[in-house]
Amino acid sequence: MLSKIIKALVLLLGLTIAGIAAVFYFGHVQFIPKWTEVGEVYSGVNSTPDGGLIFVRIDSSDFISPAIPDSGNIILSIGDTVGNIEVWRNQFRRQENRGKEVAVKFIRLSDTLNTVIRTQPYKYDKYWDIIILALRFLITISYLGVGFWAFLKRPDSGAVRALALFCFAMSSFVMGAVTMGQDYYVASDMPTMEQIRSQMGLFTIFFGAFWLNLQLLFPFPHRQMERHPVWMYLLCYLPVPLCTLGMNIIRGNYWLTILMVSIFLQIMAGFIILGYTRKRAVEPIHKRQIRLVMTGAGIGMSGLLLLLLLAITNALIQLQFINELIISIIVIIVFLGMLVVPVSFALAIGRHGLLEIEGKLRRGTRFALTSLGLLAVFYLVLYFVSDIVLNVMGPEKRTPTLILAVLMAAGFAPAQRKIRTVMEKRIYPERVRLRAMLSDFLQNSLTIPDKEEFWRELEGRMQTALGIAVVRPALLMPKESRLILRDGSPTPFEKNSAFIENLRRRGNRPMLRDEISEGQRLEFSAEESKWFENNQIALILPLNTRNNLNGFLGLGYKTGEKDFEPADFELLQSLASQISFAVENVMLLEESVVKRRLDTEMAIARQVQERMLPQELPVTKGLQVAARSLFCTEVAGDYYDVIRLDDKRLILAVGDVSGKGAGAAMLMSNVQAALRTATFISSGTGLGEIITYLNDLIYGNSQPDQFITLFAALYDDGEHTLEFINAGHNPPLLARADGQILELQEGGILLGAVPGMTYEKGKERLGTGDVFCLYTDGITEAWNNHNEMYGEERLKGFLLSQRGNEAEDILRNLEKEVIQFTEGRPLSDDFTVIVAKVK
Repeated sequence: MLSKIIKALVLLLGLTIAGIAAVFYFGHVQFIPKWTEVGEVYSGVNSTPDGGLIFVRIDSSDFISPAIPDSGNIILSIGDTVGNIEVWRNQFRRQENRGKEVAVKFIRLSDTLNTVIRTQPYKYDKYWDIIILALRFLITISYLGVGFWAFLKRPDSGAVRALALFCFAMSSFVMGAVTMGQDYYVASDMPTMEQIRSQMGLFTIFFGAFWLNLQLLFPFPHRQMERHPVWMYLLCYLPVPLCTLGMNIIRGNYWLTILMVSIFLQIMAGFIILGYTRKRAVEPIHKRQIRLVMTGAGIGMSGLLLLLLLAITNALIQLQFINELIISIIVIIVFLGMLVVPVSFALAIGRHGLLEIEGKLRRGTRFALTSLGLLAVFYLVLYFVSDIVLNVMGPEKRTPTLILAVLMAAGFAPAQRKIRTVMEKRIYPERVRLRAMLSDFLQNSLTIPDKEEFWRELEGRMQTALGIAVVRPALLMPKESRLILRDGSPTPFEKNSAFIENLRRRGNRPMLRDEISEGQRLEFSAEESKWFENNQIALILPLNTRNNLNGFLGLGYKTGEKDFEPADFELLQSLASQISFAVENVMLLEESVVKRRLDTEMAIARQVQERMLPQELPVTKGLQVAARSLFCTEVAGDYYDVIRLDDKRLILAVGDVSGKGAGAAMLMSNVQAALRTATFISSGTGLGEIITYLNDLIYGNSQPDQFITLFAALYDDGEHTLEFINAGHNPPLLARADGQILELQEGGILLGAVPGMTYEKGKERLGTGDVFCLYTDGITEAWNNHNEMYGEERLKGFLLSQRGNEAEDILRNLEKEVIQFTEGRPLSDDFTVIVAKVK
């Protein structure tokens, strides 16, 4: 019965806060059109212990009489009323009071003086306050959403109820505990708003208690909570009403300071308990849950602790630099960070993808800190340079400063990447070395002729890199109904089972077996669960290439009773595509060895190449894409790729290896895998870094006489641009809708010739109806029986004549035209083309 009452109260409290939020933000939205009527006073005041009023900040523009007070002067009266905080707000914090003049009497030293304060137009940009209002609304809704989601998901869990109450309290805190400029004006227009804010404040001050209560229950109850629940709940919730009682009975501002200190101590105690619980945790999934929460809470709650310290300090020593704008900025930054806390708890309760999320939080934090530190350094450099320029050359000579600012802005991203790389090498040197070791092996996996040697090498290197004891590859073979181990023995995994279908959809993202079971994302059959337990499998890495599942790697538990770390997930995610391609290549090579005949081997290699080419081109809003490749021999040295980055961006690439046959095809397959890996690893970097990476890779892993020409382009539908690099390839053609045709030549020399090359980037803005064509020389060097080449001019004329058609029709017509031109003569080189049209 008690549990039902508690659940009902939590739900009622959440709905009440949601209703208050609706009224609160509705009042703010109504206030926006009245902005031009607002007047403001920019001098600051504060209450004294006896209820009086004192100036704490002076803005001389507020005063129209010669007697201007100093900070610390006591206010005797405002108008005809004794000065206190409520009178101040009623006089100067109301709508429609611009230009209002009020007489004020104050004491300076021993003299009683009179002055007149006149309200001024609101000096801050109203759009800034609108942005703050929008952010407050989003933060409030986010807290409420997480609180309701967690409560409705597991209402019987004490930890979840504490989390919901904490979220509701924080949403109330955003609205009620910290007052921002526009709140006073809304309150003057809505008399009930002050009462609502007051009631919210009473609930808000319990957020430290909810936080402490949550740590005593998450992810399992603390020992003392089980032994002495009454005393533990009193320890959580009694300090707040005692402080509140002290403020109302004994009175005095120091009680507010005591209250803030108690909340500060509750938050710190929560962190200490969380750390102690982590030491007590036995199950790996509990350790990951706690570690994720500690990471998220460390990011979010540290800002709140700093805010509390600032409030305590300001209560004890009036900080002159604190004003409403600064408070608004600090509070918004703190609460944006605080959003990480409920989200991390919600994800921890969901028990799925814990390491992946923790890794993203850590990377995001490192990125933010690096960016802030670099910006601070840049600002200091600019500040001192500007000061020197002004002193030496005079105020009118600002050109050197502007030039330095532009140069520093251009170098910001490269410096940021360099710093992150150095930090990673310093902080995780072993992880960097192991990643390089495993990546080097995968890039050269095609040179290993024996499949047993490949599997031994792969297992040995993964065991070393991850510190695990077991690597079990379960492979999907064409003629088998179940996945088989590499020695041919069957596993319990059917080709069309729910688990295998889930692996197909998951791509190459690893997953932990206990999270799948605990998070109830997928149910294993009894046979599958028994196989995992007998083989001591802790982590599953799907092996997908081109949406084609080849099986999975079952990875065992780490030695020494250690659990997997976010760095392990990052290592696997960064190399997943290479591992999948390497395993697929080995599986295909196994088939070719069984057949033993050269022509069959070549046919299989051709099949591998065709499968590596995109089977289905990704659909992107605003762009039609069609592609085709015709081989002049069994296997080709040509390749194309269309890689989807997100809903609006595509990478399109066409390449050609010097030479023909299996050697060229194998090198091109490695390049294709490397391009996808580089795109995945370097998603935050530019096209130039990816091409430089490929150039160095090819230079170090190919024969001196082997080179590759490559054209890679990044299409952005949001910006309607095509950014590209041409590494020695036939210049693709851009046929404009107005009949103009361009050759896309910017770039550099072909890949693999010189290490450390940097490449120039080109960029074109695209319009509706523009068509661009990426091709290899198999088209322009197609010969007919009269010893004539098709040539670039014919191709240009063809594109201009066909630019009104759909991309697929243009490609189909081009293939027909080239075949008709050759008059039945076989192609002398591979025919590869991508046609794209802007819709």
